[in-house]
Amino acid sequence: MKKYISLMKLRVVELLLVTTLPALFLASEGVPDLSITFWSLLGGTFAAGGANAFNMIIEAKSDLLMKRTANRPIATGEISKNNGLLFATLISLISLAIFYIFTTPWQHY
Repeated sequence: MKKYISLMKLRVVELLLVTTLPALFLASEGVPDLSITFWSLLGGTFAAGGANAFNMIIEAKSDLLMKRTANRPIATGEISKNNGLLFATLISLISLAIFYIFTTPWQHY
């Protein structure tokens, strides 16, 4: 499972999520609702992680050419492209469900 999690590039995702918090504060004109904050961060993690996983699938051949990226799990064959595609699709769909169910304002009315 650790190899699949590495497809998400969580260190890069972390940098994206740092910008989410100020945006939530600005959008709510004060302290954002804790539930919206939690679900936005979780959904954002899955959305960005899915995008990163799709990128590793697309860039698998070129990743082998660079020393820094040559050990990525799809490039090395530790995870097949099909399994990587399934994982990326699944977490992307989970992110959409999270955003739709838990962060869509109109669903609370």
